Amino acid sequence: MRHHLTAATLLIWYVKSDDGAESTRYLETIEPEAAYLVRKMGQWSVFQTEIHFYQWGADHRHHAERIVEAVSQEL
Repeated sequence: MRHHLTAATLLIWYVKSDDGAESTRYLETIEPEAAYLVRKMGQWSVFQTEIHFYQWGADHRHHAERIVEAVSQEL
């Protein structure tokens, strides 16, 4: 796919304090929630290569919603 793209936008989201594996798991719990919300909008990431599924809570969904909203405004 790299030969099909002519431009890209890099958006980075992160946790404010790095608590090692706990921070990684937190981000990996938000990721599928964000992917699900994008899918509900009728889109799917062509370049999504992996996704982790963990038990989520309301805070994970909240952060996913904020990320998808911010990305939608950026694009």
